[in-house]
Amino acid sequence: MIINNLAIVVNTHSSMKDLWEMFVNEFEIYFPKQKIFFFSDKDSKFFFNHRVILYKKSDDFTSQYYNCLKKIKYSKNNYEIKKINKNI
Repeated sequence: MIINNLAIVVNTHSSMKDLWEMFVNEFEIYFPKQKIFFFSDKDSKFFFNHRVILYKKSDDFTSQYYNCLKKIKYSKNNYEIKKINKNI
């Protein structure tokens, strides 16, 4: 079931990387083609069909999550990662 105006956020950490393959495979079975954002300290080949927003491992959890959320843009029933202006 695809819900077009809903994006799923998965907050994870590389210490859980042994679960990523199983988690993503199961998610794709039950939510095929659903937009999923992975917030993580490292990218993974298992996230290739999804959007990944990397956070700084040194930040506290609240800052990690908040900064990742700020990078998501919603418009016309669609969620995308904002283009970041590095001069700001």
